[in-house]
Amino acid sequence: MSEFLVGRDALSRTQVRQRTALEIREGEVLVEIEKCAFTANNVTYGLSGENMRYFDFFPTGSAYLAAIPSWGIARVVVSRAEGIRVGERLYGFLPYAQYAVLKASTVRPNQFIDLSPHRRDLARIYNTYSRIDAQQDPLYVSRDLEDLMILMRPLFLTSWLLMDYAANDMANESQGTVLLTSASSKTAIGMAYLLKYHRPENSNADLRTVGLTSASNVDFVKRIGLYDEVVAYDDAETFLGASNENAEAMRKHKGLLVDMSGNGKVLQTVLSCLPNASCCRVGLTHWDQDSQGPGKFFFAPTYAEEVVRRIGAATFDKTTRESFAAYLEDVKRNNWCQVQKVVGADALKREFTSALETGFDPSQGMVVTLWPSSDVSNAKL
Repeated sequence: MSEFLVGRDALSRTQVRQRTALEIREGEVLVEIEKCAFTANNVTYGLSGENMRYFDFFPTGSAYLAAIPSWGIARVVVSRAEGIRVGERLYGFLPYAQYAVLKASTVRPNQFIDLSPHRRDLARIYNTYSRIDAQQDPLYVSRDLEDLMILMRPLFLTSWLLMDYAANDMANESQGTVLLTSASSKTAIGMAYLLKYHRPENSNADLRTVGLTSASNVDFVKRIGLYDEVVAYDDAETFLGASNENAEAMRKHKGLLVDMSGNGKVLQTVLSCLPNASCCRVGLTHWDQDSQGPGKFFFAPTYAEEVVRRIGAATFDKTTRESFAAYLEDVKRNNWCQVQKVVGADALKREFTSALETGFDPSQGMVVTLWPSSDVSNAKL
């Protein structure tokens, strides 16, 4: 089988490796990976692979090469796990490979959890596999929206959690400003969408959203119409320091800077202009910049556990399901994301290298299969 790997100490050192066999033990399943998303999120997984243990999910047996995980859909082709049938389809954390072995523990009608020894102490959200054929997955919408789902779902959950974080951070304010760097990213767009249309009922603050982005993406970000203001990075200092009513209100009232860029220069510029702003750092889209900076690091799985304890799992599932279904329909209707198919390991290698060098086109989303054809139903191990 083919698998796509990267250098542990240098993501640009990519390799397509062939493996001859995968051993399936009692309690495990072999899955054929149909498709996975490739977004800036996956590059972030690679950049923090050692520190945040993303490289631990799918061991490669190499001290130098690692597997970057992604979110995708796979089909069970061999099952030695009670309650898991051959042919059923799963959604969850997967490597960029043709096959993977998962340990099906804590099997329920709607999901199972992989509690392999090397994954047991990793975040539960990454170890959970939804059984999408069971029609009990709260965030599975339909077959025709699958590609958009795997592109948007993990990012949207982060967006939803960030929206909840911002709403709570501003809960005692009459008005305030939420500023998002990498405003063209899918996570930022999702957060802006939720702040505009799906804020919690108890969120009374008059919130303005400001999208900060590179000059080349300003037109795209303005076109989607979700931010109150869209500003190029190079214009941020002038915009925030202006002598007009909106700028003065931003400096006077509480602000929250949600940083998804890792661009320390931009952070310092914004925070120096807004004395009442706090900062939370989410990911890295400017990979050549210094990722260190002010503010607290926002780790979505940990915050998700806090939210579930606060509002309950049922409310969390219902709220995220309803807002995600509406969001996917709006993404499709407004053509905010065009799906680009990436077929084969060599094609992924080219796209991965290009993304490291030039970034992602914000209007597109890549869906990857390592099979020579997008139809994997007749593939052989």
